[in-house]
Amino acid sequence: MRSLEPLQNLPEYQRKSMIAICDQIQWLLQDEIVGELRHASTVTLPTLEKVAAHVQEFSHHSSCILRPVPLHFVFGAEKSMELFVKEFEKIEIEDYHMKILSPYYYLVLRRREMEVPQFTSSPEHKCSLDDTLKEVCRLHFALPM
Repeated sequence: MRSLEPLQNLPEYQRKSMIAICDQIQWLLQDEIVGELRHASTVTLPTLEKVAAHVQEFSHHSSCILRPVPLHFVFGAEKSMELFVKEFEKIEIEDYHMKILSPYYYLVLRRREMEVPQFTSSPEHKCSLDDTLKEVCRLHFALPM
């Protein structure tokens, strides 16, 4: 009887390497998907939460930059936070609009001459990101998920 675990007969170091490769591919796929969310026609709270979680979870990767900036106010946060937020919301960055979807602030590229095409799929083609990543690794590496 054939084993359902195709990596079972590999030496431990090779099996660990294969699992590490699959993890890296999963991360690359997730990073590409999260990166493409920049082109979504509407930004939703779940989209921003997905991006924030991805950046926080993988801040050790070169494409996920996370740099916490602690805020220190002269008169304390309770007196200064509201003024800080008002001034922060006035910041203008060339070629971008600042948007707010509480609790997130995000930048949207101003549309110029060319519009970015929006792709849609029919409901029968929708599946979760996690399911897609697991299926890709399962198919390409024959790993149990």
